[in-house]
Amino acid sequence: MNTSLAERYAHYDIGTASEWQSLQPSDAAKCAESLGKYASHLADAYTIAPGDQLEFSEDETKLISQAKAFVEQATGLPVTCDVAKFTELYDNRDGVYDSSLHQIAVYKHATGTEYGDDISFGGLLVHEFTHSTSVYAAKILDLEKSGRHGIYTLQPHHVSEVTPSFCNDNFFEEGLAEEIASRWREQFDPRLQGRDRDLFASRGLSPIPVRMYHPSAPIDETTHDLQRGYNYPAYCAFGIQLLSEYTGVDLIDLLVQARHPKSQTQASRLLKETVESVEPGLYDVLTAADYTIQDFEDCVAIIKQAIANHAHEQAA
Repeated sequence: MNTSLAERYAHYDIGTASEWQSLQPSDAAKCAESLGKYASHLADAYTIAPGDQLEFSEDETKLISQAKAFVEQATGLPVTCDVAKFTELYDNRDGVYDSSLHQIAVYKHATGTEYGDDISFGGLLVHEFTHSTSVYAAKILDLEKSGRHGIYTLQPHHVSEVTPSFCNDNFFEEGLAEEIASRWREQFDPRLQGRDRDLFASRGLSPIPVRMYHPSAPIDETTHDLQRGYNYPAYCAFGIQLLSEYTGVDLIDLLVQARHPKSQTQASRLLKETVESVEPGLYDVLTAADYTIQDFEDCVAIIKQAIANHAHEQAA
């Protein structure tokens, strides 16, 4: 039976080190051979978009440029990936950034919502463009594990297999991308201004700040609406916000600095130290979360409990 993250790590004790820490680089010849095979695999078999490619409208092209500029200003890094629109995406997604292809693909319906392209489609683009900046701190590695050969990508905070699945599905990576997207939505939706402390509940899920809502429709003065919900990463962004407020350290800024090659090592170290100062082992728990709404919602619950425990200990 599958258990939730909260059940698996009820006491914040993961027991053993991450499985990825045991991986060792292959020799140079084997690495070159595997990279060649992988390039051929990408060209012949792998695609993030099984549907037909469509042309962007003039307005969409302008919005893409604006979203790129927004992310470049927020991260201090250039956005260099390509963007394409398709009639169908892998796993029925609205948008995805693939780090191995360095390309963003968006689903055609994501560009035509009733809420308005500036807010909904722009927010989607900003989220995926933020993912694309991980390329500056990422390295493609050829690693051998248990006699099996494969290609992996080393992101600022984790190592994940890049074939045949997508990358970037982790708590801190998704939280950073959704936080930057939330800032975009605030810029274009005046109804969000001054509502940072308002919580919004939907579809039986735990409430999170209204600024992190799923922009499928405009938000109103209510705090509960069955017609609206959240993207999974909204819970990651909220959890990072809670940790930042409690520790007094801007974790979003550290996540951005962890993308810059010159500051990557120090920022990553400080990020982990800050999270661990709340509860030893908490950082590894969060980075172990699967890309599911249950795991990300559990992460918020775990963070709240860790903060409560730490505050109680400090007061004792």
